[in-house]
Amino acid sequence: MAFSEDIKKEFIEEIPHKTCCRRALAYGLLFDAYVEGDVVYIDTQSGEHADFYKSVFERQFSKAVSILPIKKAGREFFRVEFTFGSMAKKVASLDRMGAGIKDYMEFKCNFCRMNFVRGIFLSRATITFSAGSNHLEFRIQHPERARILTEFLTACKIEPKTVSRRNATGIYYKKADRIEDILNLMQANNAFFEVMNRRIERDIIIQENRAVNCESVNIAKAVATAQKQLRAIEIIQNAGLLEKIGHELTESAKLRLEHHSASLSELAAMHEPPITKSTLNNRFAKIFKMAENIANRK
Repeated sequence: MAFSEDIKKEFIEEIPHKTCCRRALAYGLLFDAYVEGDVVYIDTQSGEHADFYKSVFERQFSKAVSILPIKKAGREFFRVEFTFGSMAKKVASLDRMGAGIKDYMEFKCNFCRMNFVRGIFLSRATITFSAGSNHLEFRIQHPERARILTEFLTACKIEPKTVSRRNATGIYYKKADRIEDILNLMQANNAFFEVMNRRIERDIIIQENRAVNCESVNIAKAVATAQKQLRAIEIIQNAGLLEKIGHELTESAKLRLEHHSASLSELAAMHEPPITKSTLNNRFAKIFKMAENIANRK
């Protein structure tokens, strides 16, 4: 949760000066708000966030805004509420079947969309990003609004996944690049670069581990191959035939007996003159065949 709070702290440092952007932020904060008659309210566990919401609503709507301490499920919350019939109807319109984002919000400048998503993130989202867990989730309590937000984010080319939670819908991302896209949409620059750097570091570690694992597999294969060659040579040697299989095969066999752990490439380079790895492979194939014939005669 600390990562979420760091991002939210960045967002509440300043209220937008432009009226359209401040309106977009307020509408984002109220996207999942509750309506009772002409009263609109949202709940938060943070007193600092409650103060910020109050300031935004008072500046945007010129209405008196109250902060009331309440308890829900044994936990303390702050309820931020105000009376404004027009806004209550606007928020309630989100719950109409088939309603869309255009029925609620109009983006008048390039920064309105950023502030709108920031508002929803402040009031309804959490994010965790660590070595073992990437998760950004908007938890929306009203079903139609969850659909609208899903469609909106998809239109922004950041299609989320959804899951049913108790009394809510989780709209979430787990892939680091998708989380980066959301942070970039909100222009959460510090968090964006932190997530990107962590992802790069993790990818480097994964690549290094894969390289190490691949190298380990190659070493194991080389050792197994060398042991197979040594067993074949031992069969020929015990039969008293090592010096009778031809100069080239004898040379290769003796070099392998002297250098148990050498790779085929290294062993090929030790020949006088050096031979290719392919040539050495062919020689050992003949040695294997000879050893097999000797073993079958016993």
